[in-house]
Amino acid sequence: MKFLSKIIIVGILGLITLNSFAQNSAKHNIDIRIPEVALLGLVADNSNVTRIHTKSNNVAENSVSFADETDVNSVWINYSSVKKTQSAPRRITAFVQGDIPEGIQLKVSASAASPNGKGELGQSKGSTVLGEQPTEIIGDIGSCYTGQGVQHGHNLVYSLAIDETEVELVALNNENVTFNIVYTLAD
Repeated sequence: MKFLSKIIIVGILGLITLNSFAQNSAKHNIDIRIPEVALLGLVADNSNVTRIHTKSNNVAENSVSFADETDVNSVWINYSSVKKTQSAPRRITAFVQGDIPEGIQLKVSASAASPNGKGELGQSKGSTVLGEQPTEIIGDIGSCYTGQGVQHGHNLVYSLAIDETEVELVALNNENVTFNIVYTLAD
């Protein structure tokens, strides 16, 4: 009987040992899908209106000079972009919606991207004259985000200049002109 007990005990221990070395596994697939994203926003320090004024001249022979005054708000362009790897880089374009007086050129310059963002941030195209047709101001945007708010993304600086191709400056008068600038993030 003792011998039979020992055989049963050894058999049970053997089965337990074999069971502990058995491979028991299961698996399932996980499908991760990240949608393409193209989001764009403008943020200003104090207001949604940017004001640009002419500088007063004290000498009659001098031409009209345009300069940013202290009430020009700091405007920042923020964006988030997720794109397919094989697709072309994205870009930001701008155009004027409304009438700019004849004889005046409106320019916008985007700064380099602030260091607050991550990814393939866009590259400024420098000072660009804006008109009725979309003009690229920031290019080479990959998958990235700039962060949100002032001091994130690209700082936009506006300036005015006299269009040298306009001989007559009749359209320059003592009126305030308001128009919109439309920004688009596109492929």
